[in-house]
Amino acid sequence: MSFQTGSVPFGASHFSFKAAQDFSSINDATRAHLRNVYVTLMVSMVAAAVGAAVNIYTAFFFGLSPFLATLASMGCMFGVTFTAPHKFAQRFALTLGVAFFMGVSIAPLLAAVAYIDPAIIVSAFVGTSAIFASFSAAALVAKRRSFLYLGGFLGSALSCLMWMSLFSLFFGSSAFLFDVRLYLGLLVMSAFVIFDTQMIVERFNMGDKDFLQHSITLFIDFVGIFVRLLIILSKNKSNDRNNNKNRRR
Repeated sequence: MSFQTGSVPFGASHFSFKAAQDFSSINDATRAHLRNVYVTLMVSMVAAAVGAAVNIYTAFFFGLSPFLATLASMGCMFGVTFTAPHKFAQRFALTLGVAFFMGVSIAPLLAAVAYIDPAIIVSAFVGTSAIFASFSAAALVAKRRSFLYLGGFLGSALSCLMWMSLFSLFFGSSAFLFDVRLYLGLLVMSAFVIFDTQMIVERFNMGDKDFLQHSITLFIDFVGIFVRLLIILSKNKSNDRNNNKNRRR
């Protein structure tokens, strides 16, 4: 059954849920590689959760600023890059180090959000997972290389965000500029999931089989989305509470 809009049937689109679930264009070797990437990504998320919990509930990293924790995460990242590929155990430990210190770095934000409403953390994680899964699936079922053109646009968008952050650092930031950075950053990081997923597939087909590096790339995308959703949801929750208080007066 189709609904007519003028002379064009409403159901004339070629989209189907069966087509959306068709990964037959991906060969077995690429599927195995992606499986390794996503398993490593999930283990990295656990490591990040442990890092955040250690920083929140113990004094082990007391005094370690988010900036220093981020530097430690970047140090582990460089370690993964420059460690010989055959030293898998060492590189895998460094990969978990990237995630662990990333968790340590966002622990203050998580603690602040939990003070407002702990349910926000769960909502942000579920929302991030939904965005990540949807955009990853879109990249995998789409035509090969069809989203790689986004690389230039995303690089330019990141540059704009960086300059906006520097401007805010030295000259102050308005609420409007903060929201622009927040929502634009969310859009850019979501688009990076599509771009990076297709780039991982292409790199593998060109001989780059380093699934640890590839998992780090997607982990950074995931955290970028998660952090921004945390801020957006907590900001909205705070505004709702303030509005309710004003109504009661």
